[in-house]
Formats: sequence, C-alpha cells, structure tokens
Amino acid sequence: MSYQFIHIQTYGDSARSVGQNENHVNSAQQVFGEAMRLPEYSLHVDNPLPAHCVGGTHTVEELARRRSELLLSIREKVVSKTGKTYERRLRKDAQTLYTEIHSHPMKCSVLQENYAQNRHVINQWLALLLRDFENRMPSGIEWSAVLHRDEEYVHAHILAINADDPKLNAASLHCGKNAASRYRAAHDTSSAIPPLPKPELLLRPRKPRKPKLARKQQTRVRNQRKYEAAIFEWEQACTQVHQENQKRLRLWRAENSAHLREARKLRTHVPEMKAYDDAMRALQDHYHDAVGKPCGLLRDGPRKERLSTVEHATRKRQAEKLAKDIKNVKHMRRETAAEAQNIADKTRMFVKNLEAQEARLLLREEEIRRREDDLTARVSAFDELEVAMEETLSAAERGEIHFSARGFQLSNPNITGRLQNFLNPDLCQTPARKIFEKFLKLIKRTVVGSTGYPPVSTDEIPAEDLDRPGL
Repeated sequence: MSYQFIHIQTYGDSARSVGQNENHVNSAQQVFGEAMRLPEYSLHVDNPLPAHCVGGTHTVEELARRRSELLLSIREKVVSKTGKTYERRLRKDAQTLYTEIHSHPMKCSVLQENYAQNRHVINQWLALLLRDFENRMPSGIEWSAVLHRDEEYVHAHILAINADDPKLNAASLHCGKNAASRYRAAHDTSSAIPPLPKPELLLRPRKPRKPKLARKQQTRVRNQRKYEAAIFEWEQACTQVHQENQKRLRLWRAENSAHLREARKLRTHVPEMKAYDDAMRALQDHYHDAVGKPCGLLRDGPRKERLSTVEHATRKRQAEKLAKDIKNVKHMRRETAAEAQNIADKTRMFVKNLEAQEARLLLREEEIRRREDDLTARVSAFDELEVAMEETLSAAERGEIHFSARGFQLSNPNITGRLQNFLNPDLCQTPARKIFEKFLKLIKRTVVGSTGYPPVSTDEIPAEDLDRPGL
C-alpha cells in the first residue's frame, strides 16, 4: 500500500453488524476495548502489544469513563402516543462515539527492522494527521489517539465524544452524516423508502384467574388442580400464538427486505446521499493536501483507476519525489525566513546604533554651541575690559581720576558709567571683573605713590560702597 487511508465512523452502545457478516458486530464498548488492546477484543491480533497514546485530551481509559459518566447523567424528553411527556435515558443505539482510523503504508515489520530511521517518517505522519484532526473538529470535543504497531500496517485510532452536545451527538462530527442532515433540514424532505406494513399479530389469550380460597381443604385442592391445568393450557396457547407471530414477522422481514432492495434499484438517486458522498470526497481531498501529499502518499489506490503494476509504481515514485520536493521547499522557506529574520535583526541593530550615534552628535553639537557662546561672551567682555582699561589709564594720565583713602572719583561721566558696569555686583564672578579690580588696585598704588598720599589698603572694595553713585 502506497496510498492514504482514512476511515470515519460513529458508534452507539448497541451492537451493530459490520457489512454482510452478521457474526461480526461493533459497538462503542468493542471499539474502546480494541483501542486499549483488551484481550477479549484483540482476538484478531496474533501478538497484541500495548497501545501507545500519541495525543488527545484524555487517555482511552479516561475517555471511556468520561463517556459513561455523561451517558448516566443525560435524560431526554419523549412524547408518547397519548401526548404525555416523560424523561428517559438515551437510546442504546444513539450514536455517541466518533472514531477515525488512519493507516500508513509502512508495515510494522519494516518499522521494527530500522526503527531509528523509520520512526521519523511515522512521527511526521502522526504530527500531520493529529494537527489536521484538531483543525477539522469543533471546539469542546474530548478525544484520545493511540498508535498500534502489532498488525500488518502501522495505524492510529482516534476516538472522540461531542461533550458540548446535550445528547453527545457524534453524527455532527461525521462530515458525511452532518452534510446529509443539513440537506434534509434545508429541503424538509426525506428519501427514506417506506417499509411494508407489518402483519397483524395474534393476541395472547387471557390468563386464567386464580380461584378464591375455599373453606374446605378438599375444595381448595380441587380448585388448585383445575387452576394449574388451566395455566398449563394457557401457556401452551401462548406458545402457539408466539410461534405464529414469529413466523409472520419472519415472513414480513423477508418480504420487506426484498421490497427495499427492489426499491433501491428503481430509485435513481438520493439527494442527501449525494451530499454525503460529496462531503466524504471533500474529506479525502483535504486529507491528501494536509497529510497524504506531504508524506508522499497517493490520493487513490491502483484499483480506483485500474492501473497496472508498472503504472502504480511510477505513481508511487512520483508521489515520493513530490514529498521530498515539498520537504525541500519547506526547508528552504525556513532557511529563507531565518536569513530574513537575521537581516532584520541586523538592520534594527544598525538603525539603533545610528540613532544612538546621532544622539551623541547632537549632544556634542549642543556642547560646542554652548562653549562657542561662552567664548563669544568672554571675548566681548574682554574687549569691553580693554576699552575700559585704556580709558581708565588715559583718565589717570590726564588727572581725571582722584583716589582717596576709601576709593576714587572720576570727573568724566562716560568713563564713570563704563566703570560702574564693570563694578556691577552681578559681574562679580566674571574673569573680566577680577582683572579690572586688580587693574584698579595697581593704578591706585601707582597714583598714591607718585602723589604722596598715605598708603591705601589693596583689599577688595566693600560691597556697600560699590552701590554708591560716583564709584
């Protein structure tokens, strides 16, 4: 086998025959037992191995217990023929378990021969089918998946219950049955073939009444014997009626089966069956795109297209090559994505470094601009100082400056205003102010020494004298 295989089915608690074999029956209990590899349900396997859980919300054992608990708590309302409403448990034939069987073309013997290499193939197949199952199923289901490696081919079982549904309706998870149900609901029609009317059954005779208790012992014994004889005759009559009714029912079943077969042959098509088939084909197509093609599996087997052995082998090689190409493309995509991510990271880092460098340059430009402004202010101050010193020196030479023990006076008002600017308290911390103060002290010593005035202290001028006019 080199093609895909997926089979979906729903089950209830009541046993149901499989195909035309009446001896082979399936039920939810049987499906759970086979998935868990219980001995009584694994007679078809020569050497049963423990099932390996590969996914799901529960293990198979937990899922079986969960389903039993939900079934015990569910009650459905039923309206009788008389119009009365009552509650009862779900019918045993209610479809409450959804299953899927996925088979891989690799044989279990081949898997065991080279397990280290072949397990990667099986793991890839399992990962794809489990992811596809989760994408196809609605939210709220509870499920379990197991892998079997003790039969001819490696295969997986998926069991699920529709826990959010009030009746655990598994048919809503079955894409084919769900499509048929939607079609019937939309068109309000049913193509079910009506059966033949059932035969009229014989009624059982009335049961003899038990005699009243007599006073005499002999009468009681006689009445008891008559009652026992009547009961015996009644049981014989009931047996004959039952046998006759069974005979009529057997004849009706045979005639009804023949009637249904002929009606199916004469029927052209069933609309809901077409919806069912279309949904199942769509499932196979989707499964091939999601699982079969990446794993190198064919969509159809050789008997579907009546291919020869050579043609089928060619198709198989093409599918394997396609799977390898898909794998290579995915690898190249991953490498390209990783390279693009690396380039994006480097670009972001480069932009970040440029922004940091630009911020540092802006700070440096701001510092340079501040220093330039400071130097400009200092140069301007020293230019004014130079002018003031020249004017002060000229005034001293012309005798326009008069020093005393507490200070000096200028007769030229222009020079007085300029000197007041330099002696302003707001400029006490500037280098120009300090230089000008030293210059004044030097002139004071020179003038006092040349004129014969008493020596004057060279300490700084008191702050209260700086604010007086004329200084």
